[in-house]
Amino acid sequence: MKIYDAYRMGIEAGMARDLRPGSEVERILDDARAVYDSLPEDLKELYDEERLWNPYADSRFSVGAEKAKELDAERMMWGIDITSAEVLLADRLREKGQRIDAVIAHHPLGTSKTCFPEVMMQMTAMFSSMGVPEEKAYELVKERMEKVLRGMQGYNYNQAADAARMLDIPLFNIHAPADNMVEEFMVRKMKEDDPSTLQDIIDSLMKEPEARVAARCNSPPIILLGRPEDECGKIMVKMNGGTSFSKETYEALADAGVKTIIAMHYPDDHYETAQKAGINLIISGHMASDSIGVNLICDLWEKEGIEVIPCSGFTRFSRNRYDVEDRRCEHRRPGGPRAYVRVHVQQLQGLHEAVRCRAIGHRDDVRRWNTELRLQDGRVPGVRQELSDRSAAVRTCRRGHRRGRKDSD
Repeated sequence: MKIYDAYRMGIEAGMARDLRPGSEVERILDDARAVYDSLPEDLKELYDEERLWNPYADSRFSVGAEKAKELDAERMMWGIDITSAEVLLADRLREKGQRIDAVIAHHPLGTSKTCFPEVMMQMTAMFSSMGVPEEKAYELVKERMEKVLRGMQGYNYNQAADAARMLDIPLFNIHAPADNMVEEFMVRKMKEDDPSTLQDIIDSLMKEPEARVAARCNSPPIILLGRPEDECGKIMVKMNGGTSFSKETYEALADAGVKTIIAMHYPDDHYETAQKAGINLIISGHMASDSIGVNLICDLWEKEGIEVIPCSGFTRFSRNRYDVEDRRCEHRRPGGPRAYVRVHVQQLQGLHEAVRCRAIGHRDDVRRWNTELRLQDGRVPGVRQELSDRSAAVRTCRRGHRRGRKDSD
């Protein structure tokens, strides 16, 4: 996969998880095409042509886009915040013999920096889904977005981009799409865990490896407003939208019945306003939550053979490897090269388990096959399945090449 194709995959993954209707996202692209078509030729060359297919102003390929369409993506470095220091770090790693095909930021930089507040309009769909009237939601977001846009105009937006350009390192960032990924993840998590109290929410968040790493760094998920035993009531997850919403939004959310908000962080002046509105506040953690969203995109790339080196606040955990229903283990096929065996648990009912084993040949071995296997006494050729009555889980053990052949015989 080419570097630019990997970038597009990340953007499109976020589009598929956008809270807004697909017609609304398409309308944004149609409006951009209309603006572009109406420009005189001398201004078309200045237009941000990514707007023609990418609806997220906070995510852009800032350096080396054309070159990236021809370069293979095998190993890239991704950080939550990328400055000139991280670009120099990538160059230093290259000097030491490590392959770094591109540097990726999560937060906006370069051509996505000053215009990033445009993505705040996503919050209208979030508020509407909670029961806030659409017109009211639009007014609240529009006012806040215009304020943030005004505040972005003084930034030195190209500092890291200029460093990447001088060192000839492709540089891009993916912000809103990754936030859309973690938004969907957290909403689904709350539905599945169905917490009753604020402490239940904290316990649910602490199951994720990103949160546990943050806890080791003294930044665990916390209850900012409320008591552990308080009922959480109607929960709103706020992971996307670019930045925080206005404090005037709390009254509208309270009127819609929202009792608890889970967000990465809150401005300090929101505390008293939320308290007056009777809304509990949970901090899921900025670096931990951003890392979950970034990891979900990295997992898509991993399936394409792309390795991501984490840096600058990003902690890498692959759910391709650690998902109970999608475990990957290494196995040597008798007489053949190394392959990866992926075991998908389809049903767990006592000892009658149905397991689908998909083996994928390594590199040049392009043969792919799917074999339906039924467990008999917990044994499958080459992979031993031990079923525990307590956990009803499947544990995969590796066997040596010789023993695998002997057992299969």
